[in-house]
Amino acid sequence: MLHIKFHRTFLAGLLAGAVVLGGCSAQALGQAPESLPPLAAGGGVVLSSHQGGHEGEAASSAPEEQETDGEEVPSFTELPSSQTTPPSSSVSSSSSVSPSSSSSNTAPFSSSSTAPSSSSSTVPSSSSSLPESSSQPEPEEEDPEEEEPEEEAPPPAPSRPSNSTPPPASSAPEPEPEEEEEPDDTDSAGWKDLQVQSGGRTVSGNAVSIVAQIVQNEMGSSYPDEAIKAQAVAAYTFVRYHNATGSAPAVGLRDASSKVTQLVKEVAGEQITYNGQTILASYCAMSAGWTASSQSVWGRSLPYLTPVDSDVDELEPSFQKTVSIPQATVKSKLESALGVKLDGLSPDDWIEIQSHCDDTGLYVENVLVGGTVTTGRKIRENIFGLRSSAFEVRYDPGAEAFDFTTRGYGHGVGMSQVGAKHLANDGWDYVEILEHYYSGAEVTS
Repeated sequence: MLHIKFHRTFLAGLLAGAVVLGGCSAQALGQAPESLPPLAAGGGVVLSSHQGGHEGEAASSAPEEQETDGEEVPSFTELPSSQTTPPSSSVSSSSSVSPSSSSSNTAPFSSSSTAPSSSSSTVPSSSSSLPESSSQPEPEEEDPEEEEPEEEAPPPAPSRPSNSTPPPASSAPEPEPEEEEEPDDTDSAGWKDLQVQSGGRTVSGNAVSIVAQIVQNEMGSSYPDEAIKAQAVAAYTFVRYHNATGSAPAVGLRDASSKVTQLVKEVAGEQITYNGQTILASYCAMSAGWTASSQSVWGRSLPYLTPVDSDVDELEPSFQKTVSIPQATVKSKLESALGVKLDGLSPDDWIEIQSHCDDTGLYVENVLVGGTVTTGRKIRENIFGLRSSAFEVRYDPGAEAFDFTTRGYGHGVGMSQVGAKHLANDGWDYVEILEHYYSGAEVTS
């Protein structure tokens, strides 16, 4: 018993002391909650994606994204191998190859395509938690040399006269049978309890309850069932990834409907793994036709977060948007954010897109502004608050304004929620959706 207690205490200490590497540090479990912007660079908490679908939206509308002033940087922490029990059968390590350089969106599948045969393969659980040691003491072995005392025969019961009356029954009430406990209505069925940051406070507890609130906030109830299930598994995987290394990611929570709760229960116990490890299952509202790689957005290459085709996003009415920003506002924001001087330059020469990420020709990589090179992410997130870093810019001299035309919504990494909706409508199930967007990963239970 002493050995077991020491072993569990030692491993618990290792887990609590796990260091969050790269990107930005994540809030440690048990610390006072801190209210910070979603996915703030260096801010200390990590938000899963774009964060922000709203209940009641039409099914054709994208989940709304909350724009932030800080850059979106998740905490990239490899799960310690000692904390993960690898499955007996290895998971495929193949990853999708970046599309060839082209500005066109030639797609291997279309919105009218039928669902492929299921690519999922059920493997043993790859839970990253430590196996629990039994708390029951082992039974003591009897000494084979110790003789048991012989039992004495009980004395015979005295005979009772035939005309005697039976003794009165005992007045003590019979013990009532113990009632069986009702099963927990929110049983996580194999999922570990979660801890997240939401609204400046720490929320801990049942995984089904927390995941259902995340899904309600991200998608609502109007999306197809298979898309909601995909979001549930992705959300659990994302939070579990951080919790397993001692951090609590920031998420949006909203009271879940009975429909969403039931669908979450149906996938409870499942997560997304790559080579037996829980993945960083990021997601976005809507891609630009292809998803973006984690390398291009956060500077960290992950084999399951590489560009994949998501041309079904183009079916969304809000896929492409144009916003007009007055020339004076553009000048003021660029000079303030980048420390450049644009006086004497023609407005046509203020902003020049130099390169794109991932050879897709979609997401802007580098931008030349008044002789200074900056990034498409900075233009999008920190300066103008654009919907996406997949943008084009044109100066309109007649209106004295700049027109920014964006495609998609969010950082573009991982599963597209709008894409999941359209694929589900085409007959794809949640496993096929997840294994499409997370290259080489598998949904495991």
